[in-house]
Amino acid sequence: MSQRRQTHAEKWAFGLLVPSLALWLWLPGVPAGAGTPASLSAALGNPTECLGRQTTLRGRFAGMGRLYDEFKTPFTPDSHLNFALWPEESRLWEPSARGEAIATLYVPKNGRAAQVALELSMHDLVELTAWVRSDHAGQPWFQVVDLRRDSRLELAWPQDLSGLLAAADASMAAGRVGQAAALYGQALENRIPEPHHALVLQRMAAACQADGRPLEACGWHEKAVHARSGDPMAWAKWAEAALACGQPDVAVKAADQGLWLIRAAAPEVRMLPSGKLAGLVAGMPPRSPGRTAASAWDWSLVRPESQPGAAWSAAEGMALEWMADWLALRAEALGRAGRAREALALCETLGQDVALPLEARARLMVRRARILAASGRAEEAVMAYRQAQDAGTPLAQMPWLAEENALAHACLAKQADSARPVVAIAMNTVD
Repeated sequence: MSQRRQTHAEKWAFGLLVPSLALWLWLPGVPAGAGTPASLSAALGNPTECLGRQTTLRGRFAGMGRLYDEFKTPFTPDSHLNFALWPEESRLWEPSARGEAIATLYVPKNGRAAQVALELSMHDLVELTAWVRSDHAGQPWFQVVDLRRDSRLELAWPQDLSGLLAAADASMAAGRVGQAAALYGQALENRIPEPHHALVLQRMAAACQADGRPLEACGWHEKAVHARSGDPMAWAKWAEAALACGQPDVAVKAADQGLWLIRAAAPEVRMLPSGKLAGLVAGMPPRSPGRTAASAWDWSLVRPESQPGAAWSAAEGMALEWMADWLALRAEALGRAGRAREALALCETLGQDVALPLEARARLMVRRARILAASGRAEEAVMAYRQAQDAGTPLAQMPWLAEENALAHACLAKQADSARPVVAIAMNTVD
């Protein structure tokens, strides 16, 4: 009898619980999907699908605001504070960064987070948790439930940094590369937080390179690698700079390190639509490259469901072209380091890949021509340069390609001149 009464009591309690739960989910201020996380990019790209979902954001404080729509959103000046935030990766010194600020952030005035917001200064680094409360006007309107300031000194944004970097970029764009290098140097006297430190180091390197100081450029690229050692592209830029200043052994090491990072960070590289390229990378000797960052390369471009022979998407073509360029860079580094046979074999393997995009194939031809020229095979180098120019790509119109081709022709003519006396002696001997 008691068990029967208990069963009835449980049913009665459950009958009350269900409508209560439904009412709780319906009440304003409580999101139905609050427990389901969403990425910031998803919330910004499709706020309707992310309604009621929670997201986290790290960024720099851009200031308090007065952006309200009391009739179409639940936020009013009486109930919420409004503020804006730049995502952490925003380049605050660039004019385009102004449009990257997220201005629809709201914190209840009666909460602890409101006090934190009122104490923030421009460019303070914060981390917040919020959920999408409205999708009015196609924008996500966020209600902030937690707000924390990151007060670590190494993450602070120096006061004059934005002005220095803006002036340096403007000088670089105007062709005043010496002035740009000086301004980047002043900026680097500050403690620049990541992910911007490595970027500024690379821009300093580019200014030095354009100013005719390749050795200094190589040094700055090396510093950029140490600042962001998990970024394969930083290693590629260092390899290019090392080639430009006549350090092929350094270039080989840098190119290899980048490929080891790729292999360690993304086993999906074996799923590239090109079996040859996948095999080349997968065949790299295992190495422990230290700290890696899989986010340095968007591996969503490499889709595991790709099947040989199937139509490729633009993203797959981009992944293939990127990997081919990387391996061609490694080949040139090997060739200039005196390992021409190994370098040309790698070029030949890449060239046999029928799926290689035309632009990437033209760049491969240029790399091969440089290897041939460095190994004293001027006639073959001239032919390779001619193939690159005849490929019909924008690369053929580059002035530097014509200059390299002219140098190869000059080497060929010099070899022909030095060979004439030898031929004459041989003819006299025959006579």
